[in-house]
Order: sequence, then C-alpha cells, then structure tokens
Amino acid sequence: MTGTPLRLKHLLLYSLPGIALSLLIAPFPALMAAFYAKYTAATTAGIATAMLVARLLDAVAVPAIGYWTDRTHTRIGPRKPWMLAGALFGSAAFAVFFMPPKDAGDVYYFFGACLYYVTFALIDIPQRAWASELTADYNQRSRIAAFLTVSLLVGGIAFMFLPEVLSLPAIGVTQTSALDNHMMAILGTIGMVLLPATVLVAVLGVPTGAAVTAKPSSVREMFSAVRHNKPFWMYVSADALTQIGYGCFYAVLFVALDSHFGLGEQIPIILVIVVTVQLLAVPLSLRVAKRIGKHRTWAWAWVIHAVLMPLGFLFHPGEFNFWAFVLFASALTVFQAPQMVFPMAIVADIVDYDTLKSGQNRAGSYFSIRTLCNMGVSALGSSLGFYVLALVGYDPKVSTNTPGAVSGMLIVLLVMPAVFFLAAAVILFRFPIDARRHAIIRRRIESRAARVGRDLRGAIGG
Repeated sequence: MTGTPLRLKHLLLYSLPGIALSLLIAPFPALMAAFYAKYTAATTAGIATAMLVARLLDAVAVPAIGYWTDRTHTRIGPRKPWMLAGALFGSAAFAVFFMPPKDAGDVYYFFGACLYYVTFALIDIPQRAWASELTADYNQRSRIAAFLTVSLLVGGIAFMFLPEVLSLPAIGVTQTSALDNHMMAILGTIGMVLLPATVLVAVLGVPTGAAVTAKPSSVREMFSAVRHNKPFWMYVSADALTQIGYGCFYAVLFVALDSHFGLGEQIPIILVIVVTVQLLAVPLSLRVAKRIGKHRTWAWAWVIHAVLMPLGFLFHPGEFNFWAFVLFASALTVFQAPQMVFPMAIVADIVDYDTLKSGQNRAGSYFSIRTLCNMGVSALGSSLGFYVLALVGYDPKVSTNTPGAVSGMLIVLLVMPAVFFLAAAVILFRFPIDARRHAIIRRRIESRAARVGRDLRGAIGG
C-alpha cells in the first residue's frame, strides 16, 4: 500500500461527494447567516447565539460519530455505512435550512443549523478517516486530499456561478442573481438530490482500504491516547487559531461585500473567480509541499496571507476599481489553498504516530476530535465577528452606518484574522512530523505487523 499511487478512477469517485459537500463548507455557512440576517426575521445577535449553541450541541455528536466509526465492522468497511446515513440525513437538512419561511426567526435558524452541522459531520468524519486507510504514503495522502479539495472547489464554483446563469434573460428562472429566498430554495433542492447520489457512487466504486486491526479501545483509552499525543495538539492549536481567524473573516465578509462595498449582486461572480484561482493554486501547493513539507507550506501561506490582508483598507465604497478588488481577493485565496488541502493529510500522519505508540486504529476518533475542535473555534470566530458587529452598531439592514461602526467592521474583516493566522504559522513551523519522520513511523508499524504475523504463523504451525 505504501507508495503505490491510487487509480485515477478511485480518486475521482472518492472525491465526488465533495461537489455536494461544498454547500456545507465555507463560504456557505457564512452566506446562510448573511441570508437569514437579510431575508428573514432572524437578528444578527440571535444568529450569533444560535450559531454558537448549535455548534456546542453538535459537539456532543461529533466524538461519538468518530468513536463508533472506528468500532463499526461491516462487509463494506467501517466508514461507508456512516456516509450513507449522513447522505439521507442531509436531504432533510437541505429542505429545512435552505427553504425557510420569510418569518423564520432565530429559533428556526438554530434548528436548521443543527441539521446542517450534523449532516457535515456524518459524512466528513468517516470520509476523511477512510482516506487514511486508502494509502499510508506521506505524499499520496496529500494527493487524495488535493482531489477532495478540488471537488469541493469545483462544487463551490458551480454553485456560485449558478445564480448568474439562472438569472440570464435567455433562461429567466430568477429575476436576479442575488442569494435570496428563491435562489436558496433552488440550491437546497439540488443539494437534496446530489448529496445522496454522489455518496452512493463513492461507496459503491471505491475500495474499502486497509486499516490496522486491533482489539477496540475504550472511550477512556481513546481520550487518554489523544491527550498525550503532542503532535496532534500542536496541529489542533494551529488549526484552532486558523478557524477562529476564518470564522471572523467569513462571518463579516459577505455582510461587508453587500452592505458596505455595494457588491451584493456581484458576490456570485466574485466567488466564482476567486474559487477558480484557488482551484488552480492546489497543484502549486502540492509541488511546494513536496520540497519543504506540508506543514511548512501551510505556515508560509498564512504569513503571506496575513501580510496582504491590510491592503483591503485601500478600497473605499464607490471609489475603487472592481477588477482591482477581485485581484486582491484572488491573491488572498491563493494562500488559502494549503488550508484546504493539508490538514486532512497531516491528521492521517498523526494517526500513524498514534498507531505506532498504541497499535490501535483510531482514525475516526482523531478526525472527529479535529472536527469537534474546528466546530467550536469556528463558531467562536463567527460568533465573535457578529458580536463585534452588534457591539460597534453595524447593521447590514440599513443603508448608512456610522464611521465608527464601519471601522469596527473592517477591523474584524482585515485585522483580527491576520493576527490569528500569524499565530497559527508560528506553531506550524515547529510541527515535528515531516516526510522523513513519517517514513520512519511507517517502517516501524509495518515491521511490527510483519513480526506479529510471523509469530502468529509460528504459533499455528506449532
């Protein structure tokens, strides 16, 4: 398994659900919050609270999903049944969250967000754990993650471009490309059909993979092993800082584009362009990572991203060139590509480190804890962004805000995330597992497995 490239067919089928899952990741959670703030009765403060509480409740489910995927034994493997269940659950989530009545308030948003987040966990955790079992190679894992990232980005491009297509006079499905109630209902209907279809194709078409087989560990043993895994907590710390920064940025980004910069109807085309640029940046990230390592590539990307962000203060409403703004946004998104590609591959390497120490297969548990941490800190960042908007008095529903409110909004958008990204980079530069050390870990795991196999054959022969 180590070093053997996966077949292109399997990479494509494995990553196919990412097209539908793109409706469950950034920028859509932030778009949904902005949509509810503008087109429903929900309030910014209520959305912030509901977002935080929904994430906290989801935190109860996520570790259980990871733990039980590790303990699941079926003819189609431990991960696939959970993905199928998540696909069915997701159909209900799309129907509720993307199609709210106009009088939907904070409670409705909270209920829809709970369904939305649980759907993502039911599919994302087992799918990423499954990837760690498809190959044990350091660079091949980056390749799998890159294919999934590309699928997510392609889906994002398609769904962002769709409003522009549907609003064309020759098609005339919608009157405008704005992400209003009608457009969100269309996206939700597509998600209801596409998610179960793509998951089913992946489950049927991709091998189960090979996992370390061992006596199942207890919940206490699992948490004890994770607690003492230093590389994992270095990664989690860096990723947590990243997610807080991301949360602040995306919570405010679409509110700023619409109500401050006056680009509400241009949001879909802006996103199509910048996501396309990010898609093209994925192969570049892989090439750099082969030379300097996954974690260092990710770290340098955040340094450059943080340095570029304050340039956003140069753009004033009604006084800037649209394409210059798009160029700035595209430059930022180039350096977000490593964040989409490498965390999944790095966690898989950390799982190998745990396997070397414990002899257990805890891929699902590690990915669930990673997701749990992400949920908490991302919600913290998003809620922080909306709370600061409320604190400074910025209201996206009014045509003119005070200079102080605008300044507060821009600080959340351009300064706060940069600080968190720089702090994450400092930790990532010190991450200990590179290609050389991972190769040593794999050799020792495989050597131990071969020794156990010889002992077993000897015992049977004796």
